[in-house]
Amino acid sequence: MFGRVTRNSIRQAAGRVRGHIQHAYSTARHWGSMLDHGVKVASKIYSAAQPVLQDYAPKVEKRVSSGLRAVKGEYDNIRDRLVNEDQRAGNAIASVRSKIPDLGL
Repeated sequence: MFGRVTRNSIRQAAGRVRGHIQHAYSTARHWGSMLDHGVKVASKIYSAAQPVLQDYAPKVEKRVSSGLRAVKGEYDNIRDRLVNEDQRAGNAIASVRSKIPDLGL
């Protein structure tokens, strides 16, 4: 039904799996980059609007600023953890690659 299992069929299957993993990783990095860009733009917009809020609605500005600071701090913590895990994964992959022989996959 599926044919013979040969070196070539195994190589093709491994290549497809590797391609799917690379595509998923690059898609996740793309969306993370887009989210990061959006947060930076929102921060710039708020920093431009903050003096006006401070002058015309100081109580509202205090509540909004404290809430945004908390959210931004949590976002930065999550972002730092993700960046650290990405670096760890890259180091682990490089370590494994250096220890195994080239299989031609």
